[in-house]
Amino acid sequence: MTLISMLLAFLGGLFLTLQVGVNAQLRLLTGHPIYAAFISFCIGTLLLFFYSLTTKVPWPSFAKLYQAPWWIWTGGVLGASYLWLAIELAPRLGATVLVGLIVAGQLIAALFLDHYGLLGFPHQPVTLLRGFGAVLLVLGVILIRRF
Repeated sequence: MTLISMLLAFLGGLFLTLQVGVNAQLRLLTGHPIYAAFISFCIGTLLLFFYSLTTKVPWPSFAKLYQAPWWIWTGGVLGASYLWLAIELAPRLGATVLVGLIVAGQLIAALFLDHYGLLGFPHQPVTLLRGFGAVLLVLGVILIRRF
């Protein structure tokens, strides 16, 4: 199951990169990154809505949702912010540098979340080698940008 999960995660990375390119083109048609992001989120929302209807996944109770901590609702804000930034920066940075910086940011955030076991992630301390791997990724982005 680990190999399948890793391949699916890799596929998700491919999708994110394709999404940036598709949405950057949508920006050209709409004239603004906010409109492109809005349209993209609407289409995704509709897809998820129809998926939930066809699979008959039960909706969560409002009482349970009401009890959630305030920060649980920030996922949509973070997703919309990521999408808007990616659409805005894609034409300026190019796909390779943009995705490299996004992955570097994700890795640094992931190291922090794992180190402290935040947001439900299992506690995995930052070791010298894990930190070195993150530094290598950042150096890789610098090399890609320069050459």
